[in-house]
Amino acid sequence: AKAPRPGRRWRPVQVDGLSRGISALSVLVVDDDTSTRRMLGLALERKGFEVRCAGSGEEALGLLRERAFDILLSDIHMPDIDGIDLCRDARGIRPGIGLVLVTGFQTEESVLRAFRSGAAAYLRKPLELPVLYRTLGQVADALREAPPGQAAAHLHGAVDLKVGPASEEAGPVESTQV
Repeated sequence: AKAPRPGRRWRPVQVDGLSRGISALSVLVVDDDTSTRRMLGLALERKGFEVRCAGSGEEALGLLRERAFDILLSDIHMPDIDGIDLCRDARGIRPGIGLVLVTGFQTEESVLRAFRSGAAAYLRKPLELPVLYRTLGQVADALREAPPGQAAAHLHGAVDLKVGPASEEAGPVESTQV
């Protein structure tokens, strides 16, 4: 494994049985559904992520202006700003942020728009936590390995997941879905 970028403190955490340098990563979780937002926040905190939550795109943009986050995990369908437009705006504020979008309403157009907005990953709801953890680990690896100032370009195609339902490897895990 490569050393973290200067100024970053990474400590390994167990994710799906693998030791990954994802702890101490900050994640901004954005979802207009309160229960989903809370459950995602708690699940990520239990895995060692530093988590902040926002209930709207506008609230998320305010938080992004105040401080840097490593990863933005956002629902796509929200009333004020959709997650795809949020990704575009977030990239303007924080160019090196890792962008992961989730949706319960996948369309071919939304997938294309998501990746054009700079998303490193696109996941379908209900989220299976092992898949989410693996995705965030892959985004963390890409962020860590990116040359200084080139995180956005390095993230493109960094996540090795199929768009759509969770892979068979993770298997359906009813008790870990969000």
